[in-house]
This record gives sequence, structure tokens and C-alpha cells, in this order.
Amino acid sequence: MESIDWYTHSFIVKVWRERSSRKGNAYTWRGQISHVPDNAQRSIREFSEIIVFIAPYLTQMNIKLGWTFWVFWLLTTRRKPRRRGKQSSNKTRNQRDA
Repeated sequence: MESIDWYTHSFIVKVWRERSSRKGNAYTWRGQISHVPDNAQRSIREFSEIIVFIAPYLTQMNIKLGWTFWVFWLLTTRRKPRRRGKQSSNKTRNQRDA
């Protein structure tokens, strides 16, 4: 018999509103999602971040996520651009000066 922990995950999603930095009565929402068993947490500002947080737990359970999820994930995840050229040119200059 399989352990219930392997195929059961619990998440807590907290959502609240905050006054926007703009003048007036504008509000924005913020939130936090937590994975209960390992207490992993992430702040959220968009609904898509909830799905991206839960997806790795689903794949650990051998649940195959469809191609629509992966397209959604690629379109919604934020990645910082890498700066390749500046680092290599700085090393070259430092090596020349040494």
C-alpha cells in the first residue's frame, strides 16, 4: 500500500488587497502560496504564479502536464536576461592588465 504523502499535497493560498501607490481608491491584490508539508512559500502578484508554484509537485507525482500548460508557463514566467558580453569582456581586460 502506498503512503498517502506521496500522492497528496496541501496548499494554502492567502490573498489580500493593498492600496495602490497611485492616488485615489485604486487597489491591487497580493498573496502568498504555501506548500503545507515542506513549508515552501512564494509571494504572488498574478494568478499564473499559483499554477507555476503547484506544477513541480504534480510532476513529482508523475502527473503529465499537457502542452497547453507548458505554453502557458513559457508565456507567463519571468526570467532575468543574462549579460554575457560584459562579463567576458571584463575578464579579458583584467587578464590583459595582470
